[in-house]
Amino acid sequence: MKSTSTIFITWLVAVAPWGCSGAGPGQPTIPAALWNRAEADLRCKAAQVSLRHNGEATVSARGCGREAHYAATWALVRLCPLAKPNCVSLEVVNNLSSKAWRHFQKRQFLPALTLAQKLVVAHPHSRRAPGAWLLIGLCHGWLSKQEQSTARLKKERRAFRELIRRYPNSERRADGYLYLAQTYSGHTFVQPPDIDCKKAITLYKSAVRAATRDWIRAQATGRLGQCHEQLGNRAAARAAYLRVIRLWPKTSFARYVKELLNKLTRTPTPKTAPARRSIPTWRRRLRLQ
Repeated sequence: MKSTSTIFITWLVAVAPWGCSGAGPGQPTIPAALWNRAEADLRCKAAQVSLRHNGEATVSARGCGREAHYAATWALVRLCPLAKPNCVSLEVVNNLSSKAWRHFQKRQFLPALTLAQKLVVAHPHSRRAPGAWLLIGLCHGWLSKQEQSTARLKKERRAFRELIRRYPNSERRADGYLYLAQTYSGHTFVQPPDIDCKKAITLYKSAVRAATRDWIRAQATGRLGQCHEQLGNRAAARAAYLRVIRLWPKTSFARYVKELLNKLTRTPTPKTAPARRSIPTWRRRLRLQ
């Protein structure tokens, strides 16, 4: 038995040669709600077609071969001739991403960087694209360590910014906030020339809000405490450290935070010199006499 989405697509292909939203004069438009998630079950039930409001179309097929992509693209082009289908086999994208991360794990940063850049250019709407932008930023960071230079700092920051800007719904967005903040707080392999702890604090807070994994929450909160400590706000730093230890005690970063808290506790609070009392004018006159 065909699913409702299959019947809907088959009916549209056969009966309604309409255009997509904004298709042009004289062509009726299909409501955007009908385009949000249309499944092309012509060859494979997992094949899906998505059309965004700007007329940009994507095709995805989990666990399906190229035939499913071709079937979904055929249905899409018939439904919306002005759409630009991105018919790419997931196998190709997954292999490219896997090779890039394998190179990174082997500390082969230049090949990993090349493959990640190729992926974001050729397949910007794939599910692997956010991870590729993250990998580009990480590769630039490690290469700056190898080169002992801050020349790659701008490229590293740009990669993390692109990840945050392009993929607001991706879970990798939290990684982007975290690593971008570290480039401003000085927690990088090479000391950046423009450390800005206030900017880093804002980014760390965004990382905590966007994170879905405990290690990111713990590291961002711990780094937030270090920034407060650098700015001289010991109370805020202590509160951040205690929060990490209380909420995420099993993370590896929690052990490091315990050392930071012990060090903060042992370090005495710097005492300010007492204000010098001013001598009234009449007393100064008496002394002079």
